[in-house]
Amino acid sequence: MYKIAKMNKIAPAGLKHFTDKYEFTDSLSEASGLILRSQHIHDEEFGDNLLAIARAGTGVNNIPLDRCADEGICVFNTPGGNSNSVKELVLAGILMAARKIPSAIRWTLDLQDDPDMAAKVEKGKSKFKGSEIAGKTLGVIGLGAVGSRIANAVTALGMHVVGYDAYLSPRTALHLDPTIKLAPDIKTLMRQADYVTIHVPGNDATRNLVGAEEIASMKTGAVLMNYSRAFVCDEDAVCDALNEKKLSRYVTDFATEKTLGHEGVITTPHLGASTKEAEDNCALMAADELMDFIENGNAIHAVNFPDADLGPMNGDIRIAVMTKGLKSPVDTVIRALTNIEIDAVAGGAKGDYGYVLVSTKSAFDSIPKIPGCIRCRVISD
Repeated sequence: MYKIAKMNKIAPAGLKHFTDKYEFTDSLSEASGLILRSQHIHDEEFGDNLLAIARAGTGVNNIPLDRCADEGICVFNTPGGNSNSVKELVLAGILMAARKIPSAIRWTLDLQDDPDMAAKVEKGKSKFKGSEIAGKTLGVIGLGAVGSRIANAVTALGMHVVGYDAYLSPRTALHLDPTIKLAPDIKTLMRQADYVTIHVPGNDATRNLVGAEEIASMKTGAVLMNYSRAFVCDEDAVCDALNEKKLSRYVTDFATEKTLGHEGVITTPHLGASTKEAEDNCALMAADELMDFIENGNAIHAVNFPDADLGPMNGDIRIAVMTKGLKSPVDTVIRALTNIEIDAVAGGAKGDYGYVLVSTKSAFDSIPKIPGCIRCRVISD
């Protein structure tokens, strides 16, 4: 029986998805797997039994990725599980900014007990005159599961789209609307766009990705939208641009002391993945990832190790090896396992870390010492 720890409120659909090989525990030291959402666990101590952590969502800045890798703990996320939910919120954000909807609602509510409400509404509505989005250009920074959906969706609303992604996959590119143009860099994108929306991972590499220089390259009166993480935008630069009317609106899903309540800022309380459908999808994906890794050794949507997938177990024995500091983990592991007849192998390297999954039907007494090995386990039915 494998034990699963859980943090945060995980959708029941995901918890019920675990088979009868699993039971839940409140003790992280006993758990083979951990499923969570946004719980901050940088200060948590993990037991020797912990094999994997699955984040029911996309962002993993709440998890100590390198420490987990050094301890042989594979971290997963659920890309695409909440992409439609975020896409729909971004569409709402574009329309809120274009039509000045939040400020119009607040103004109208203030007239609730006014006997001249009807007359004042007709007289005052002109101050909320907005603009249509058809014919405008949306710049999408990050064309992953979320960004690509948004790019395709707004073309159906009559918008032009220019996108930028330093790591655009061929698969994603094939599914983009053919009218979408690609920019060579962020500043080029921003010069062309009336609206810019950001959809990149939140990590050290993307901290202050959009700063004063990037904002200076935008059209005067443009709208900047941040649905990645608050720190992806330099908030001082954003506030300065709003004060100077360089930006007309800053739409964000992250409430911070610096921007909340600032004139021109539209803030939602991290609602991107807050739909029943998204929570169900992410919880189901996270459960599948944990079970597949624990039972079969397959790593799909791994974050701190490379993916490796040999499909379901079929009477074979698998050797799962995690390494650090090897240029070619697969070659190193194969050379070390000369006493074992190998039927199939999968894996590779991601940065300093490697993961190699080996399948064999041959019996063996022991695993020889493997250079650079962090963790090695033998998996059988």
